[in-house]
This record gives sequence, C-alpha cells and structure tokens, in this order.
Amino acid sequence: MGEFPTSTATDTELIALGEQLEGLLREYMDAWLEWAPRMRAAHAEAKDNTSALAVAVQRTGCDMAQQRMSELEHDMQPLAERIIAAPVTSLGGLRAKALVALWEALPATASHQGAFDFPDASRSLFEAVAGMTGLLPLVRELEAGSRPMRPRTSTHSITGRGAGLARPALPPFRWRV
Repeated sequence: MGEFPTSTATDTELIALGEQLEGLLREYMDAWLEWAPRMRAAHAEAKDNTSALAVAVQRTGCDMAQQRMSELEHDMQPLAERIIAAPVTSLGGLRAKALVALWEALPATASHQGAFDFPDASRSLFEAVAGMTGLLPLVRELEAGSRPMRPRTSTHSITGRGAGLARPALPPFRWRV
C-alpha cells in the first residue's frame, strides 16, 4: 500500500497499522459472508424456538464462522484503537482511518441488504474519503455482498497489538439475525 505519500513518522506507523487492519478486515468479511447465510438458515429452521436454534447453529456450522469472526475482532480491535488515536497528516493515514470507519459501519445483522450503517449525512463524507483513498471498490464489493478481492501482494501482518484509548472494547461477537 506504499502508493500514498506520508508526511510524518506518525503517518508511516498509521499507514502500517491500516495495512494490517485491511488484511484482517478482508478476512473478517470472508468469515461474515460465510456466517450470515448459515445464521439465516439456522433461524429459518428453528423459527422462534431458542433450543432448536442452538442445535441449528451447530448443525449449520454457523458457530465455527462466528468463532472465527470473534478471533478476528480480537485482533482488529487494538489496531483500530491505535488508528483512531493517531493524528493524520497524509492521504495514506486518512485511508487507515477510513478502514476503521468501514469496519464500524458493517451490517450488524445476518440479513445483509448491501447497506452499511452510516448515520445521517456521514455516508457522503465516507464515500468521498473512500474514493480519495482507493477504498471505493472494496466498499462496493461489500455492499454487493460479494467476497472482497484479495490484494495481489500481501504486506500486512496480524501481530500488531496496541493499547489505544479512543474506542471502547467490543463485547464478544453475538449471533444476530
């Protein structure tokens, strides 16, 4: 992702954190796209019977996809917190912050209709940032409900962990319909 100019050492670190988050976000979306139809199938099978839902979730493999999502969220959260807390002085740093916003705006339910959860007018601002930072194709793929395309070369790592303060910790992932 080195095609974005950097202005400071802080942005160099911020860009590297963004690259790590992007790799994890793509994995997360793969897991989410596996989880969502399985959860819909489990709910259709169980209807309103909670006991039957637990069995259907296991039978459909939804629980395994949900576990993978939880693991990824655990790795993504500290990266997102560090990105949120960092100042930005370049387009590459802005891209890292846009990735956090994209993650935060992902659909919260298994009944994905291709829409992100942006409050009010922030959608147009996010689209402008996504367009300027090269993230608009990824946004469109996710809205279409397709698996995000992998970058041709991968430079991200999932070992980065930090102690950010800006975003509260997410609770463990819950099954939602």
